[in-house]
Amino acid sequence: MATGTPSRSSGRHCTRSAIGSSSPPRLAGEGFYGVSVHPPEEGVAAVQATMPDTVQIVYNLARRDAEDTFLPTAQAANVGVIAREPLVRSWG
Repeated sequence: MATGTPSRSSGRHCTRSAIGSSSPPRLAGEGFYGVSVHPPEEGVAAVQATMPDTVQIVYNLARRDAEDTFLPTAQAANVGVIAREPLVRSWG
């Protein structure tokens, strides 16, 4: 497998506890590094603190608050975005 190619065994995932660390938990040749967050503010903090390759965030027709601050921050930092719950889990 080529360096930088993601796989199930080499993919990296970060929990909220790693946000704010001085360096991302990335090792050379280990694949991609991504985080999963809930509020957009956590996504902005993750991008600024750890520069992940991708951020997974709740984004759908009912919850579009990521458009205000997170999406512009991710675009400016060239960070990929994965929309979690794109079909809306519930309307309540």
